[in-house]
Amino acid sequence: MRRRDYQPIYEDTFRRRRRWHRVVVLLIALLLGGFGTWGWHQWQQYHAAQLAQFPVRGVSINQDSGYLDFQQLAKHHQFVYLQATSGATYSDDDFSNNYSRSQGASMKVGVVHTFSFTSSAKRQYAHFSQIVGNETGTLPIVVNVAYYDQFNSDNQSMAKQGQKLKCWSPGWRTLTSKG
Repeated sequence: MRRRDYQPIYEDTFRRRRRWHRVVVLLIALLLGGFGTWGWHQWQQYHAAQLAQFPVRGVSINQDSGYLDFQQLAKHHQFVYLQATSGATYSDDDFSNNYSRSQGASMKVGVVHTFSFTSSAKRQYAHFSQIVGNETGTLPIVVNVAYYDQFNSDNQSMAKQGQKLKCWSPGWRTLTSKG
C-alpha cells in the first residue's frame, strides 16, 4: 500500500497551536504549588501560636498508640494519661507495659476508665480495681463518660449517668462529652 500525501483542507489544520496551553498549565501548577506551600506554612504558624497559649501539655495513650518512648515524650509533654479499662470487661492490652515504662520518665502519670452505659458502675469499678490495682499514677483518675452507638442525648441523661458513678471513690474526676 502506497502512502498518500494528504493535503489539508485549511491552512492551519495540522499546525500545533497548543504550546501556549502547556505554558498556561505549567503556570497554574506553579501557582497552586506556591499557594499550597504558603498555606501550609501559615497553618503551621497558626498551630504553633495556638499551642503556645497552653504551657502545660500532655497526651492520652491507649493500645492503638503503639510503642512510645516515654523519655522522648517527656521532652515535649508534662503528663500522660493511660487508658486502663472500659466498661466491666475490657482492659487495654498495653496498660501495664505502658505504666511500668512511664515510671522512668520525668512526667506525671494518670489512668483513664471509659464508662459504659451497658454495665453497672459497681461492676466497672471492680474491673478497674482488679486491672489497675495500685498503679494509679500521680494524677487524678479520670472516668470518661461519652455517648456512643444507640446511647445518645435522646435516651440517656448525663446527670442520670453521673449518679451511677457515686460508687467510685470521692475525688475522682469525671469528664463528660457529648461526642
